Amino acid sequence: MSEIKVNPADIRSKASNIRLAINLNIGNINKDTETNVPGNTKAHEAIDSFIKAINSLSESLNTFTSNLDSVAESLQEADENL
Repeated sequence: MSEIKVNPADIRSKASNIRLAINLNIGNINKDTETNVPGNTKAHEAIDSFIKAINSLSESLNTFTSNLDSVAESLQEADENL
């Protein structure tokens, strides 16, 4: 029977790369509060929706990378017990 060896450092490295991508600064999003043109209200709503979606995605990816770390640890323990 063949063995499957896991490289936990490789898994953790990939999780770390995902974390770095999540934390990249996409820039400050500024709303125009100086003018009162008809499109501003809709633009503000779109910006708020975008920020909410980005925050939700970020939370999901943070959970995913934490799970990757846990999987790496569990697989390493399983390998050591073989």
